[in-house]
Order: sequence, then C-alpha cells, then structure tokens
Amino acid sequence: MPEAVSRDVQYLILDALKKKMPFSVVRIGDGEGNLLTFCEYPGDRDLDFQLAKQIIDMQAQTFRPDDVSLFAIKRLIYAAVCEADIVGVRGLASFRGMFGAGGRARSPAPAGSDGQAQDVRKRLRGDPRGFSGYWKSIDYLARMAERGVFRDKIVASAHLYFGFIENLDLFEGAVERLILLTNREEGARALIERIKPDWSLIVEVSGATAKEEDGPRFLYDVEQRLPMDLEGTLCLVGAGPWSEIYCSVIKSRGGVAVDIGSGFDLAEGKRTRPIHRQIGISM
Repeated sequence: MPEAVSRDVQYLILDALKKKMPFSVVRIGDGEGNLLTFCEYPGDRDLDFQLAKQIIDMQAQTFRPDDVSLFAIKRLIYAAVCEADIVGVRGLASFRGMFGAGGRARSPAPAGSDGQAQDVRKRLRGDPRGFSGYWKSIDYLARMAERGVFRDKIVASAHLYFGFIENLDLFEGAVERLILLTNREEGARALIERIKPDWSLIVEVSGATAKEEDGPRFLYDVEQRLPMDLEGTLCLVGAGPWSEIYCSVIKSRGGVAVDIGSGFDLAEGKRTRPIHRQIGISM
C-alpha cells in the first residue's frame, strides 16, 4: 500500500505509458468526499447541500448547484473511482486491514466485519463533526471496498502527489506527450521544463463558467478541448473535485491521467496547504 512519497506509484504510471495502456490515478480528499457522499447519510440533506455549495463556490470552475446537478456530480465521481487503477484515500490506516500486500484489494469481507470502519460509522452517527468530507470519505470508501469495488486496484495515500513531485527525475525524458489541466500556468510550465516531453499542451481549467450558471457546463467544455486520441499521453490534472471526472474522460480516450492536485502549487514553489509545510516538500 504505497505511502505519500513512495516511488511505487510513479513506476506504475511509467509502465502504463511505456505500454500505451489507459490508466488513471484519482484522489479522494475532503471536497471529493463531501460530493461523493451527497445524501448518502440519512438526515443530512440540508448540511450536505450547504457543504457541497461551499466546496463548489471555492473552485476556479464553478456553477449554481441544485439537487439534480449534485447527484450527477456524485455519480460521475463514483464512476471515476470505479474506473481508476489507483485510488488515493484519506485515513490510509483505516484501509490497511482490507488490503493485501502492495495495496491491492482482497476479496471483500462481509459488510461490517472491519472494526475500524465500524468505529468511523459510530463517530458519524454520534458526533456532528463527523459529517466532514474527511470522515465521510473514509467510511464511504470503506463500504465500497467491502462491496469489492476496489478489487484489483491499488489503494494509496491521498497525498500521493508528493511522490510524483519528489520523483520527477523518473519522468525526465521518458514522456513523449504531456497535457496539463490546471489554472496554474506557472506551475504547468515548470513541470514541462522538468519532464521535457517531446510535445506538450496546457488546458486551462478556470473561468469557464460562473456562479450564476446552472449546471457544470465547463465539464463538457474541457472535454471538447482534449484530443480524442490520448494513447501514450501523460495528463496531469489539477482541477479540484472535477479532477476525477477529467481523469475518467482521459482514460476513456486511452491516456494516462494523474490527479496531482496542489502539486501544481508546489511546482510554482508555493506551499499552499498546511501539510506542505509539515512535510517540507518541494521541487
């Protein structure tokens, strides 16, 4: 089960590129956790909606949500997790008992057999603070694991992008085509300079819509700007909770998609998350 700074994930990405295999690496953090679990826990509908709205308003690509659009987003993120080859999760220790060597999921245990997952569920029911994306994502992904959704997938730390940034030397000169989906142009150009691909493209994922608009139309806009044939192409994605949806599209077109999130910030030399300062990571 790869840790945040492990090279294991990078070797798998490189192998997929070499073999020109469709491949995706997604990460479920607090924002994705809240959107993924919209209306999954009884009695939380109003809180779920307010949390989802706050998360959406924070994004570079935003819209005015309603129940229909939130259920659609939820299904798209769920599908992206199901289709992914590597899933980065929060609360990694809670998943260790469910997985064998290397982080690959074992056959699912009977629902409710994992003590750690049960403890999380008790906290969700008894403590309002448990209704955060952190605890919901741990519990909900544990349920998905029990149903066998993660069988044959690699489960890693949600901070796996640390390993990507720390091990950029593995990618230097090894990537033919590189696409970067981000609103961090400076970080994107810094990554291009380090990776040195034969061809590169920056797809901007900001300013595509406004809070007054109904529905996430920007998802279609970005999809239209991506090449149809992405075989052998490494695509680095930093688009908040929409990253997982873009990774799903990229894999469906034959590409290798990696959600590196605020790894684009690190590429700019900016430590924008508290954990960046704690771990002291940089390019």
